[in-house]
Amino acid sequence: MISFTTIVNNLKSAASTLTSVNTVDFGSIDMLDANWQNAVYPYVFFRPLTSPGITISDASMAQPRRLNFEMYIMDVPLQTDTDLVDVMSNTEQIGYDILSDFYDGTYENLIKVTTNNIAPLFEAFQDRVAGWVFSVTVETTPQGFTSCNRTES
Repeated sequence: MISFTTIVNNLKSAASTLTSVNTVDFGSIDMLDANWQNAVYPYVFFRPLTSPGITISDASMAQPRRLNFEMYIMDVPLQTDTDLVDVMSNTEQIGYDILSDFYDGTYENLIKVTTNNIAPLFEAFQDRVAGWVFSVTVETTPQGFTSCNRTES
């Protein structure tokens, strides 16, 4: 089974390889502060959410493992309406560029990533930011999910 660490590293790597992204981080919502992270915009932040994990339907059939994340893509617009639209457009494209690595890119055979919702983001942290929050589900096969592979303490 693919480890949580590998999944997070793959998400971060897909974002950090984009030349349009300056900072990529992962953590809880309280860490989503550019000053906390010393972030340079555009900024991508992955936040884990409550997830179903592996669903076991009977003793012999484990369904795919599903982990949910929020992917925040943010930038600081100038104080003009046209720049706000440009920031919204650019950050949306960054989100889809990240997801494309899991559709037909580097990670397509390892991890399935889907998004079912995106929401506009307008926040006033230390900086005024705009962008998008993508609701992302990462799906992996439960291959290796067996009592034979248990980790002993």
